[in-house]
Parts: sequence; structure tokens; C-alpha cells
Amino acid sequence: VLDFARELFVNAAPNTTAWCETLEGFLSARNFKLQTQNSLRGRFGTALHWYATLTDTKNVMLRNYLDQVRGAVLSMDDEDDDTEMNDVSYQPEHLPDVDMSSPSASVDHNNPMEGDRPSNYLCERCPLCFGGENWCKKDELVDAIVCIDACFTQKRRKSDSKAWTAPRTHPDSVFVSKEDVDNMEAEVEDVRPSTKVPANQGHQTMPSNQAKPTDDYEPGMQIPTSVLDGCNDSFVAADEKRMKASTLFFADTGLMAMLCRHDRVL
Repeated sequence: VLDFARELFVNAAPNTTAWCETLEGFLSARNFKLQTQNSLRGRFGTALHWYATLTDTKNVMLRNYLDQVRGAVLSMDDEDDDTEMNDVSYQPEHLPDVDMSSPSASVDHNNPMEGDRPSNYLCERCPLCFGGENWCKKDELVDAIVCIDACFTQKRRKSDSKAWTAPRTHPDSVFVSKEDVDNMEAEVEDVRPSTKVPANQGHQTMPSNQAKPTDDYEPGMQIPTSVLDGCNDSFVAADEKRMKASTLFFADTGLMAMLCRHDRVL
């Protein structure tokens, strides 16, 4: 049932509430009553979440084991390149031992097998861009696209405690950890220190003896300048000096990602 629900939510919007209410109504019509109302929704949602986590963790561990075995076989092939393939037999005890108790026991995706080839991580993310022999095409403008969305709709609620707690991460997550972000921020700040603007600079008031600008019309437009200025001031999303969301309740107010030409997250 969990596997069926997971496959269903791939093709339809995930909605455990509708699923559980339909199932409760179906059972109620056949005189199968649950002890409490909405008791199935919470349990089913939790079971589905951890079932998906268990399945994804298994897939990541299996892929990492196969990558290590593949690397061992290729290294043995390089050492015995002068030997006929029919005379070579690989024994299971020669294969690497992998600690299957932790999903972090994986092959180093940052080190490709060859210096002129993309890493295994990039090949897995997008085989079309990095998996072929002609992965670096001269006619292609870019290999990766950096996207950023600073809109305040991209935010995550903080936990009840004041201390920052990391959210649950996917076993094969593409999000950069907070430790890596902090280290890179410190490195950038050391190489290129940011210029701090004085507090009173952003709140300069107009002198009383200075005349106010006259309200004129924009060239080629039958709209007063004051109307355009008011419209510009009301556009909150593009104002980088204005806070979009309260940092007391939300942790993240933006999203930044690196994509390939096929919209695959790198």
C-alpha cells in the first residue's frame, strides 16, 4: 500500500489527507470504524515518510557499493591491461569492503577516474551533459546555470526552540550543508571584505531649506512622476534594503541553485 501511494503521488499532487479520508469513508461504509477520528492520517503520513526515506537510503547505499566495485574492477583492469580478458578472473574477496551501516560510506564523487572527465557525481546528475564522450562542446555557451530566487515566498519555518536545528535531509540531497555555506562565507569575507554602510546614511532627511522637486510628467508618458515613484516604492520584492520576512519565525528567505541546460539540479 505504501509503495502504491508513493507511485501515485509521483503522478498526482501528494495529499495524504484526501487519501486517508477516502479510505476512512470506504471502511466506514462497510462498518469498519476507527477508534478516533483522523487517527489514520497522522500514522499514514509518518509511515509513508519513513518508508520513502528507507527506500531512498537503500538506493543510495546500493549505488555507492556498485560505484566502489566498479572502481575496483577498473583499477584491476588498468593493472592487467596486457593480460587477455579471458585469463582474468575476479574473486569476490578482492572487491572492496563497504560499510553498509551508514549511507555516508560512498565513493568520492569529487575525484573522477580520469583527469579530463567529469566526476561521477556530475555524470549521475545529468548523463546528457556530462556522461557522453563529447561532454564539453565548444558550441555550447555554458555547462552550468546559477539561479537565485530571493523572493520571500521561499522560506522555512523555524523550530520551536531558539537554537537552529537542521531540517531532515534527503539521503541523496543536493542541498549544501550549513557548515559548508558558513565556511565559504568566511572565506569570501576574508578575500573580499564587505563594506559596511553607516547606520545614518540610509536615513538621510531632506534639509528644510531645500525645495521639493516639482511633479512633472515622464517623457513620452502621460503619467506624473509622483505616480511612478509611488509604484516603485510599493514594489517590495525587488527592494533589497527591505526585510521580506521576519527572521524570528522563518529561517530561509531565498533559494539558490546550480542547474544544467536540461534543468537538472547539480
